[in-house]
Amino acid sequence: MGYAGTLLRWLESGEVDLALLYGAERSREIQATELVEEALWVIGPKGANLKHDRPVPLPELAAAKLVLPSAPHGIRTLVEHACATAKVTLDIAAETNSLSVQRRLVLGGHALTILPPIAVAEDLKSGDLCGAPLCAPVISRTIVLGLPANRPIARHVRCAVEILSGEAERAIVTGAWP
Repeated sequence: MGYAGTLLRWLESGEVDLALLYGAERSREIQATELVEEALWVIGPKGANLKHDRPVPLPELAAAKLVLPSAPHGIRTLVEHACATAKVTLDIAAETNSLSVQRRLVLGGHALTILPPIAVAEDLKSGDLCGAPLCAPVISRTIVLGLPANRPIARHVRCAVEILSGEAERAIVTGAWP
């Protein structure tokens, strides 16, 4: 397991045979198949009054303290691009690339964060955290299955691809992947 940039380098160099990536750049070395596009949500402590059926416009977050991953993390890049387009300045109180630290800071009521809801699905389900989709603009990322395009793909890797694709589809259809 590693960050998407590291996984991409490992895939290109042959250190791994497949990887789940976030919107991998077009490359002659990588064959990317889209699995899912997931929206990013504002995530807050249970008292933040965020509701899954009430999207939050990005400009409203300018008044909140946020904890976000540091650049060039993929989520941070997407958020910064959306902010530049919408001419919004966010108050980033803390930067961390650790999901567990982000989660603890939000659970403690210190800040809001921006994540895909699957990252904190259990906390959302239990009510320990609440969340709402971002809008104006919607921010989303695409998860792709990356395979090498410059070398043969072994039978066991193809089997793993079938299982991963099937499980991703099942999780979406059953609602396990919000």
